[in-house]
Amino acid sequence: MNVIKTSFALAAIAVLGVLFATAANATPVKYDFTVTATSGPLDGTVSHGTFSYDSSSVTPGTWSRATGLLTAFDFTWNGTTYNAATANTGTLSFDGAGHLTDFMFGTHCSAGECSFAIAPETWFAWSDAFFYSLPTGGSGGGSVTFSPAATSVPEPAALGLFGFGALLIGAFVGLRRRMA
Repeated sequence: MNVIKTSFALAAIAVLGVLFATAANATPVKYDFTVTATSGPLDGTVSHGTFSYDSSSVTPGTWSRATGLLTAFDFTWNGTTYNAATANTGTLSFDGAGHLTDFMFGTHCSAGECSFAIAPETWFAWSDAFFYSLPTGGSGGGSVTFSPAATSVPEPAALGLFGFGALLIGAFVGLRRRMA
């Protein structure tokens, strides 16, 4: 009877481990970016922002063409602040190792593309290029640079895995003592 209980307990622990490990693997990947207008009415304007996406959206060596891939977004352009609800992704592209190589996001994006209209204020960034239009009808372009954001705090998922490992060791020791 003890063998059945022990087997059941170990199976339950293994299932919980898989569930926690799967949830822990989906972590946010954060980037900093800078936009510099090089033409049009806002020539010379520089603005900084951040964006992140969930690591579960990464498929190495492919393009992810979908809206809603950004989990967080913070960017102020021409006095207006944008977030993940007001700016969409069109595309995220990853190299064979799963690192971001190209992206397309902005105020008017759908899966695989972004555009801008001449009259309302719209913009989009496409890897190293930036395009914008103003409510007054002016438009222009510029450049984008991006890099992974520096992280100095351990990811909550890593701390959760450490705690779960300690729990597993404790459960195993407890089961072993009961069996002895």
